[in-house]
Amino acid sequence: AMYSAARERLNILATRTGGRLNAIVRLEDMGRLYASVAAEIRTLYSVEYQSTNDRPKSGEKFRTIKLEVNRPELIARTRTGYYAK
Repeated sequence: AMYSAARERLNILATRTGGRLNAIVRLEDMGRLYASVAAEIRTLYSVEYQSTNDRPKSGEKFRTIKLEVNRPELIARTRTGYYAK
């Protein structure tokens, strides 16, 4: 039960930060996982956005982010949003 709860928390953290939780069942799978992570690291891009609304409205704290790509073979993974200051 504790393992499942910890795994769920890690999955939530990964999802909210634009990451992903990778699981392996056997130690032999570690090489495949390393190769997959290495391939992803080679294809990272950074996107910068500056809001024209400098000050958040009263009560507005979390702003959602949605990033889309126009090529179906590509996958965009981002965090779900950010907290306006």
